[in-house]
Amino acid sequence: MSSSPSITSITSTSDAEKLEPLEDFRLFTCPSTVRNREYWWGLEAGEIDFDACFNKVSVRGDIARLLSDYALTLVPSREVLDIMLEHARFNQKHHLSERRRCFDVLPIQPYTYRLIPGSENKQIPLFAFDADPRTFQRFDHPYNDLPSFTLDCYPFHAVIHSDRVASYEPVYNYAILDIARLWKSKYPDTGSFALDPYKAKLVAEYEAILHGWVPQPEDVSDWYGDDESSDSDFSIEDLSNTLQRSTVASNAANVVMWRKSVPPGGPLLLESFIASDLKDGSLDVSESRMSVS
Repeated sequence: MSSSPSITSITSTSDAEKLEPLEDFRLFTCPSTVRNREYWWGLEAGEIDFDACFNKVSVRGDIARLLSDYALTLVPSREVLDIMLEHARFNQKHHLSERRRCFDVLPIQPYTYRLIPGSENKQIPLFAFDADPRTFQRFDHPYNDLPSFTLDCYPFHAVIHSDRVASYEPVYNYAILDIARLWKSKYPDTGSFALDPYKAKLVAEYEAILHGWVPQPEDVSDWYGDDESSDSDFSIEDLSNTLQRSTVASNAANVVMWRKSVPPGGPLLLESFIASDLKDGSLDVSESRMSVS
């Protein structure tokens, strides 16, 4: 191979006939942790965009699966990780208005990454495909000879993925796990973070349920960021199971299930929720029921 391979040339096969097309892999995809990240990254609530171009990396389909399965991960340079760790420590010690924005510390621009094994790696080899003259260069686990890649994805998003991989390389693990620990700590309920928009959205939708709205599969996906719901096999029991992680959501699901089971002419159960915004930014939810013949 005449020059350093690009990330789009990397594959897990040495058969040119089995090469898979390119696709975008999203690095940060978990809505339930987005508020913590926004606070400790120095951003405002609601500012993270999962569809941002710098939250994606273009790779072949088999590599996207290996990333998704945590068999591979992309890590920025140690210099960049040191800057991120210093930024996380700074924001831990300062008030909301004194936080440093991540984009001011590390601007949106290309950064250098290494592709390294993750905890689910089965020590498979990787290959770099050269279209002319259709040859493959092999890189054995742990890919120490694989060159670095200059990519447009943002280091903060990349570390979100790396945190869940438990890399084989301690030099990266130490910095990444320290950064992730700080990002996961509880943030103060203040300013734009006083009322989590995620919770506010849930409460609004529960009120809609009480007025007769029946959630659809895509609504369940919206609540929990779970893309595995299927229109074909969705049932109200699936909704209940999916919503068990939230007490209020579970109650709301029970309302829907109860209404589905009421025989014609049967009694109507009226159930209401009252959500109060407390001073510390949390929600106090009370429930009342009334059976009407």
